[in-house]
Amino acid sequence: MPSTDRDEARPSIVLDLALVIPSDEALFATEVLFIFVHFCSAHLRPESFPLDRVVFTGPQPVEDYKAEWPLEYARRVREGTLDEVLVERRIAWWIQLADAVRGLFAAVAGQSAVLMTAFIIWKVFD
Repeated sequence: MPSTDRDEARPSIVLDLALVIPSDEALFATEVLFIFVHFCSAHLRPESFPLDRVVFTGPQPVEDYKAEWPLEYARRVREGTLDEVLVERRIAWWIQLADAVRGLFAAVAGQSAVLMTAFIIWKVFD
């Protein structure tokens, strides 16, 4: 049967849905991974709340290293390479500055997470 101009001018709703649904689903999956997997497991852990200090200060104190990575700690002790990662625990001016930056970054990240969650809920019910 020959097609008419009317049939060619009106796209199928199935085709529209096939184009839109995967892109929205991928965006939603990315947001869920960021908020619930990364944010909760990395930033809401009691030992590193609100942010892990190592990001700003560099080396990690041996007590924290031993608690977080016990298998690697045992391997380094066995191999005699523990001195490569040791740092003495001291509070210098740059650590205090790093704590201030960390607190500011945590506040901005927390507000961003709340806004992103609100936008996701808004998008779902829109």
